[in-house]
Parts: sequence; C-alpha cells; structure tokens
Amino acid sequence: MISDSKLQTICGVQVTEIGDDYVKYMVDDKEEKIACDTVVLACGYSSNNEIIEQLELKGLEYRAIGDCVKPRKFYDAIHEGFHIARILFEE
Repeated sequence: MISDSKLQTICGVQVTEIGDDYVKYMVDDKEEKIACDTVVLACGYSSNNEIIEQLELKGLEYRAIGDCVKPRKFYDAIHEGFHIARILFEE
C-alpha cells in the first residue's frame, strides 16, 4: 500500500514552516521547501504537542497519534500510524 504510493520520507530535519501545500525545513544549515498535500510529523520520545496549537491557528487538519498523545509503547504508535495511513490513502 504505502510502497506503491508517492510517499516521501524525510528524516533528521528541523521543520520550520508548514503551509497549505508545502513544508519548509532546515537540513545542513540550508532551508529546503517541498510541495505536499499531507504531512506526517514524527519527533522525539516524550509527549510534545506544542505544534498542535500552531496547526489549529492555521486552520489545518491534523490527527494526533503516538507520543504526541502521550508516551506509550512503540507498537501503539505503529498501530495508530498504520490506521491513519489507511485513512489518508482512502481519501
């Protein structure tokens, strides 16, 4: 399912801005910008939901999963991520 999609995974960067149809991020002290229609953000090992307020202020749709909700076991995040991926690819 995901391997057949146009999904692009980018790791180890600092997201600086999420727009309606793009994401800006820093990598190796250089800002990059990519076009997108959906963003899945995974960061850290503790509950950190500060980005939710920013997404709500911009009126962007989001789904909080994994440690963003609360720190739990890795299989909880995998299950939630799989569930959200199914929803996204059905839309």
